[in-house]
Amino acid sequence: MTPNGTTAVAGRSAPSATGRVDWVDYAKGICIVMVVMMHSVLGVEAAAGQTGFMHVLVAFAKPFRMPDFFLISGLFLSVVIDRDWRTYLDRKVVHFAYFYVLWVTIQFGFKAPGIAAETGWAGVGLLYLESFIEPFGTLWFIYLLPVFFVVTKATRKMPALPIWGAAALLEMAHIAIGWTVIDEFCARFVYFYSGYLLADYVFALSGRARARPALALAGLAAWALINGCIRLQRMAADLPDARTLRRLRHRDHGHAAGAGALAEFPALLRRAFHRHLSRVLPADGGDADLAAAGRIDPRHRDDFPCRHDRGRRGRAGAVADGAQGRRQLPVRAPHSLLDRA
Repeated sequence: MTPNGTTAVAGRSAPSATGRVDWVDYAKGICIVMVVMMHSVLGVEAAAGQTGFMHVLVAFAKPFRMPDFFLISGLFLSVVIDRDWRTYLDRKVVHFAYFYVLWVTIQFGFKAPGIAAETGWAGVGLLYLESFIEPFGTLWFIYLLPVFFVVTKATRKMPALPIWGAAALLEMAHIAIGWTVIDEFCARFVYFYSGYLLADYVFALSGRARARPALALAGLAAWALINGCIRLQRMAADLPDARTLRRLRHRDHGHAAGAGALAEFPALLRRAFHRHLSRVLPADGGDADLAAAGRIDPRHRDDFPCRHDRGRRGRAGAVADGAQGRRQLPVRAPHSLLDRA
């Protein structure tokens, strides 16, 4: 089994010649494409001060882009969750911790001169250290995955239904205390745990989609129409009152339906384009997902690019204010910024 957990599991899904479950790789690739598209489109629109036709596509993918990523991340957890803690932590914590430290360091290497020009090199060092408490920029999902893995293993002997129910309530509560780890855990854990808990059903759905592609395509078309209508309705309600993208204040719809659709769609891709897509779509990855009505909803991190909020105190807030022009990251904004937007 490879560290990313997408190798085939007996009785669940048919492996490819390489031993991997292709539709899972396709689904991850689709999530990557959608997230990159979101960051590119919203970044250009924010810089230009106006929206383009691609904004509709970004809005369409918003309800399922990150929920699907976390659901997929939990699909193969049952294969390794009963291993001893040392092996488990090596595979599921150290792996992502190394990746997070590496990319935080790389990002700071590029951004440090600009930040230092505003705050001094001492400020750069403080921000770097704080990145291990408050996830830095678009790397928040890498920070959260090991937390999900540890929490799920620690609770594996507890009844699953109460845990899933509590996770769902946390998601619906829109927790927003200002610390990304807590906010995003509450907003996303239910999807990760659903992937772990309902993996057999997800694989069964994928199998039925491959067996009956016409029916699956019809279901996807119906879901796409409903999701598109909901998103367009939200955009129509929000955009008249918006002078920039920072005025978008809508909420996600269709998380569960989107997750089911993304389980069907890659399976159909595998059936129709197996040889070609396996060379095009990447196997692993994902990225981050902000707008609010009076407060920050952690599930809306992807609504617009803004400066990296480095603090809820005076010094850190001043650092973020000073570096706004040099650091356009699609991450959390302080309440004061939302109030001024």
